[in-house]
Parts: sequence; structure tokens; C-alpha cells
Amino acid sequence: MNISSHVTELYENGFTVLPAYFDAEDCQRMRDILADYWKSQGSPPLEENAYGLGIHPMLPSVPAMAPFLDAPAAIEVLGEALRDEPRLMHVGARISGPQSAQRIGWHDHYSWDAQNLPKRDRLERILLAIYVDGSTPESGSLVALPRRFNDPSGKPPAAGAHPDEVKVNAPPGSIVIFDTALWHDAERGTGSGLRRLWGTHFQGWSDDRAHPEDNEVDPPQIAEAKNQSPRLKAMIEGS
Repeated sequence: MNISSHVTELYENGFTVLPAYFDAEDCQRMRDILADYWKSQGSPPLEENAYGLGIHPMLPSVPAMAPFLDAPAAIEVLGEALRDEPRLMHVGARISGPQSAQRIGWHDHYSWDAQNLPKRDRLERILLAIYVDGSTPESGSLVALPRRFNDPSGKPPAAGAHPDEVKVNAPPGSIVIFDTALWHDAERGTGSGLRRLWGTHFQGWSDDRAHPEDNEVDPPQIAEAKNQSPRLKAMIEGS
């Protein structure tokens, strides 16, 4: 994997794809873990035209997912893009089904003063999203408006399709890494199965700004996982 090319793509387009990073066995394990959590909550219905089931914060609720964060190549992309050691700040998940909303709506996760975006000399906060079932027309595509890292933010796009949008194609087990300032949306899939996605926010250890989406990432089970993984430990505690 050419780490530098992924970092360049992230800076020039706002996102980059690490295709099929996790194999079929890993993907099935993640599906099983998320299904067990859904059942533990009483198997709530994934209602028609709704967002689906959100799990925020995720790791305290589903700590068995923690080891999948030890993804060396993805962490290397984060470090080069942030120009700093990456710090884990937020973890959340979404499970949706064939009756979910046609599109969830354009949004970003920047949440700081967007007027400063054109002044940036580096990415400040990055989202790493794991598409367990892929980003495809059948499973439900991630939709993005490509942007260079220091482009002005602009107004939120109007609901629905945008003339400049791109469908992000990624097979099951892919990681999509994108700038939190990227405008993005997600479509309902054409298939009959579930769409399982979970994502993490990172910023550099030298940047201590608070963000409204930050949450707890270090219950005892994760402490046990990080003790077995120097990379995970460094992302939570620092090196």
C-alpha cells in the first residue's frame, strides 16, 4: 500500500479508500458483534424512512470491536495526514436496513469555525470509517462532495442529489478515511440486507481542542485490548 498516495488523495479530494482492508472472516465477526448488541437492546425495529440504529458512544457499549482499531496501514495514513501521532477521540456506529431513509442528508463533522478552513496548512481532525458491508449500490453508498483540504466550506448542500456528488465505491471490509469538513451523505441500499458502518474520529495529540462529538473510549475491556496492542494504547493514552 502506498501510504503517501492515500494522504495526497485525502488532501486533494477530502477522502481516500483502503479497499477490502478487512477480510471476510473479520467482517463476519464484526457483523456478529453488532448483531449481538442489537439483540441486547431488544432488537429494536429499523423503522421505515428513519436513520436506523445509532450507537454513540460505541466502544463502551460494544468493546469487542476495539481490536479492529489496530489497523496499521490506516493508522500510518492518519499520522502522515495529521502530521502528528493520531489520538482516538470518538467512536460511533450505524445499523440501517432496506426500509431506512432514502438518504440521511448532507452533513459534515467539522464543528469548529469553518471560516478558518482556507487558512489551514494541514488536516486537523479525520474520520476513519469501516464499511463492514461495503459502500455499494446494493449495501448503500457513501456519497461525497470532493474538496481540497483548505477549500472554503460553503453552505450546506440542499437535500437530495447534488450535481458534483460522487458515489464512493468500496467493497465489504473497506476503510474510508475522510476530512471531517467533507460534506457527505449516504443512500439506502437496493438490497434486502443490513448496512453496518462504524467510524472513529482522530486528531493529533498536539491539538487539544474539544469537539462536541467527543466521547469516552476507555472502559476496562478496551484497557485490556490496548495492553495487547501498542498502537491502540498509543491512540488512547499517547506514546
